[in-house]
Amino acid sequence: MYASAHIPPKPEFWHIQSGWTKYYYSPDGSSYSEHVETPYHDGKPEDMLTFDVETMPNYHPYPVIACAASPSAWYAWISPWLLGESSDPQHFIPLGDPSVPKIIVGHNVSCDRARVSHEYNVQNNANRFIDTMSLHIAVSGFSSPQRPVWKKYQKEKILEEEQRAEAVEAIVGYMASVKEREQSETDVTQQQELHEVYHDLENSLLQLQTHDANGSNPEAAEAGHEAARRWEDITAANSLRDVAKLHCNITVDKTLRNDFLSAKPEYIRENLVDFLDYCAIDVQTTFQVYSVTLPAFVSSCPHPASFAGMLTMGSPFLTVDENWEEYLKKAESVYHEMEENVEAKLKSLAEEARDMMNDGEERWKYDPWLSQLDWTPKAAGKSRGVLPPQEVCLL
Repeated sequence: MYASAHIPPKPEFWHIQSGWTKYYYSPDGSSYSEHVETPYHDGKPEDMLTFDVETMPNYHPYPVIACAASPSAWYAWISPWLLGESSDPQHFIPLGDPSVPKIIVGHNVSCDRARVSHEYNVQNNANRFIDTMSLHIAVSGFSSPQRPVWKKYQKEKILEEEQRAEAVEAIVGYMASVKEREQSETDVTQQQELHEVYHDLENSLLQLQTHDANGSNPEAAEAGHEAARRWEDITAANSLRDVAKLHCNITVDKTLRNDFLSAKPEYIRENLVDFLDYCAIDVQTTFQVYSVTLPAFVSSCPHPASFAGMLTMGSPFLTVDENWEEYLKKAESVYHEMEENVEAKLKSLAEEARDMMNDGEERWKYDPWLSQLDWTPKAAGKSRGVLPPQEVCLL
């Protein structure tokens, strides 16, 4: 299975040319590169790829750079538009003959798939996409109601780690000061006291560092009690950065991602080597996440239908024509009409319930739904600094 495969080391250099460039190593360890039309190896299309695409949303939705890695080679793709060779940004990424079965792995891979040229071909498409984000959600994801609790816990954890780092820094500085005083002290008794202080500080530092290594519950970690860990520690949000930290303990720097959102094409072009490195690191990280999450998914969902269903759901497409925009307008109109009808019906039911409450006959007691509600009037309380009239007078 692909999870047991490997990818070669990331290239140490990049050739700046439009289209695909292949980077590979010979058996003697020397590296080579060549321009290729699509990812090919030994005369046939690559059938296993880890893939990542970068775009510049402020300009257009089309790809500007992409990186891919197979067990045999690395590939980098650069848009002719980014290099100034074309004024048309509409360039899609070719991945080889679509009739040749291929497994393409990516994080939130549907976004990358939308930039692949053959995915717009209705016929003979044997590409199958595996999404590491979906694998993570299946084995370690959390629901929307859990998100605020998880985010709050993560903020508290970051604050705790910052405070612990400050404490470690302070103790290290104090230890250096005590050691210096001990070495310069001539009184034997004072030397012994300083030595004991230094020893106590050393123990405190060790405890802090052990706590930092084992997380918020070091006793449980040392004892191997997985069940004693908080649920917030065994799940993560869906971004590649969070998923990589959870499953692989990899810290991903996404600083350069902001440049794709705000920088001009000239800036990206001038620093293209750095951005290709950034994209390639995302590919490396995605592969490592995949190597962990796929076995976990197969273990949690062992039936072949689960894996086959995931592959099928990762390759759908919706055929549209010139009537698509009209369909969207009609659908939006129907949605608003139904929403207004629901609101009108709810308002009518509320007014009817109010009338039943105020008619003096208490008809609501005989209604199968309204009779289950608590109709006890609630006393208005203080809210947001608003005081009752009598308290305002006293003030």
